[in-house]
Amino acid sequence: MRKKFSYIIVSGILCCSLFFSTQAVTAKTADTKEKALKAYEELLVKDPYADDMEGGFSAETFSIKDITGDDLPELIINGDAPQIFTYKDGEVRWIYNSWVLSTMYYSEKTNNVMNYYSWNGESDYSIYKYDKKTGEYSSIISLTSKNKKYYTYKDGKEVKITKKEFDSYIKKYMPKKEELKTPNKNTDKNRSKYLK
Repeated sequence: MRKKFSYIIVSGILCCSLFFSTQAVTAKTADTKEKALKAYEELLVKDPYADDMEGGFSAETFSIKDITGDDLPELIINGDAPQIFTYKDGEVRWIYNSWVLSTMYYSEKTNNVMNYYSWNGESDYSIYKYDKKTGEYSSIISLTSKNKKYYTYKDGKEVKITKKEFDSYIKKYMPKKEELKTPNKNTDKNRSKYLK
């Protein structure tokens, strides 16, 4: 009877400590999310990339979505030539720039992103994984289709693959992919609505 009572007390203490530590983590995440959204708002207002870099861009449209799997949203701007920013170590970091008109996709299952670019009958699919330690995207695989032929790249060389292999790579790395759209114009009203 005494052992059972001790077990109940210890179990109760463990449950309470787990509850309060979970609450502390949730509060910390919420605090960081609030800081991230405020930093994103500041970036959208200042628009620092319009003139600062070669081939600069202006933040015309935006959306926010957690695509790195860390429970904090990323800022995605200009969906037709997407750039992605994240909030890490108290600052906004630029983690992806397409440089060209393209479409960006995201897989919630794998947290991978895929940049799709098509020109003059050739389509390129570049798939990236976010590394939480480095805070950067690294390439997983690059695929190309042209004239109903399919290729990947190994050691910097183009290697022909079958359509079945091509499809299996997309399915493996980008299951249930969705387009990362930026439907919100960069206005005071939309910043107030979506960054709070």
